[in-house]
Amino acid sequence: MDFVVENGKEYKIVRLKGRNIYLEYNNQDVEKFYDVLLNVAFQEPVDKSIAIDLSNVKLIDSTAISTLIKFYKSIKGKKIEVNIFGCNPYIFSVLKLLKMDTLFNISKETI
Repeated sequence: MDFVVENGKEYKIVRLKGRNIYLEYNNQDVEKFYDVLLNVAFQEPVDKSIAIDLSNVKLIDSTAISTLIKFYKSIKGKKIEVNIFGCNPYIFSVLKLLKMDTLFNISKETI
């Protein structure tokens, strides 16, 4: 899996590239994902809006969820808005069930 960072009109976009991506335990991509998010959040000039494109992600597990929470804690108080786009129905329901929509803006729509 590769990560691509793009400058959009409203957001700095982090796209996960590849097919049938699984963000799960024992997958070193989860730590790489966290590192990419931190780099985007804190690179100068600091962007106030970040979009995470999960449209190529088929499955996430508790490790990926904890990575998102860890990222949220890292940026808390920095006034950075995080938007998660492209969630498939499974990922969308998991994120909503876990009330991740209180930390991030979550959408099934793609950007």
